[in-house]
Amino acid sequence: MEKPFYDNSPLTADAGLLHLKVRHIFCGRVTPGRWVSKLPVDRLIYVFDCGGEPGGIGNDGDFCPLVPGTWLFVPAFFGVRHEENEGLRLVSIHFNVELFADLELFSECGRIVHGLAPEYRERFLSLTETGSSFRTAAELHALLFGFLAEKILPRVPPVDHLREKYRRFEPLLTVIRQDPRRNLSVGEMASIMKMGKESFVKRFSAGIGSPPKLFFNRIRAAAAAENLCDPETTVRELAFRYGFASEFYFSRFFKRHFGLSPAAYRKRFCRTS
Repeated sequence: MEKPFYDNSPLTADAGLLHLKVRHIFCGRVTPGRWVSKLPVDRLIYVFDCGGEPGGIGNDGDFCPLVPGTWLFVPAFFGVRHEENEGLRLVSIHFNVELFADLELFSECGRIVHGLAPEYRERFLSLTETGSSFRTAAELHALLFGFLAEKILPRVPPVDHLREKYRRFEPLLTVIRQDPRRNLSVGEMASIMKMGKESFVKRFSAGIGSPPKLFFNRIRAAAAAENLCDPETTVRELAFRYGFASEFYFSRFFKRHFGLSPAAYRKRFCRTS
């Protein structure tokens, strides 16, 4: 028997937590090469053609051949090796699915997932057409959310527990959200949570799964990477904006997270045309 009309508050709350942000869409034939990437964004790649040898993306544990009809999901902050050969044509969508506005949903996934989906070819192919409108933007969001629900979420570790896990530290996360450039010390984090420093470190590390400074620096690095895609901002300006004494120290911090200098990251991933 169908339920009477009612307020589905749990679903309302969960839907309100999820934010989808599309960062970049790269389409067409790739430049052949061998390289390694580790980005602060999720990547959904769909292959149209591979020319001769297919090449692949992955790591020693799971290397995905890039044959036509293949899709590949690389979660944020997961490093992969690229072997991209002549004739490879694909679309690569860079995006984030975030909780509480800026905490990446898949940052703890720890692996790539992939498969074949020839039935999606025409929908992905439509993204290679030039031009845009609010309708095509809405169709892109529908495609991403639908693909996440159908293909990706069933194959990755459950993420439902993250909701309560992060809520325990919401006062601190609110402060970080307001200004990720602010270089908080662990003592300042503990003070925001109204806890002693040692107790805070233990509880945060056990609850979140990483030391607080590492967690915070990852958010800062992701924000800096997004700022890098503003062509009007220099690396030197970003260094001082994020509280680094020099461009050298900022570059070292950035490379530790992404394996590339800020200049190299900007050249490869921040194309504006």
